[in-house]
Amino acid sequence: MILSLVSSAAIFGVGLNNVLSGTFASTSLFVQYIFLVCGFIGALASGVQLFKLRNQSE
Repeated sequence: MILSLVSSAAIFGVGLNNVLSGTFASTSLFVQYIFLVCGFIGALASGVQLFKLRNQSE
């Protein structure tokens, strides 16, 4: 769970960095937005699962 949260946050960070800075010209803007959206959705889903797991154990 924690690994998927960290991985998704890293993908989101890379996508956000690419969109804001435009440093990777070889990657199309569409692919950069896919990284951004998928990373955000993955981090959100992993965070919700960890929150539910933590509340379930209490």
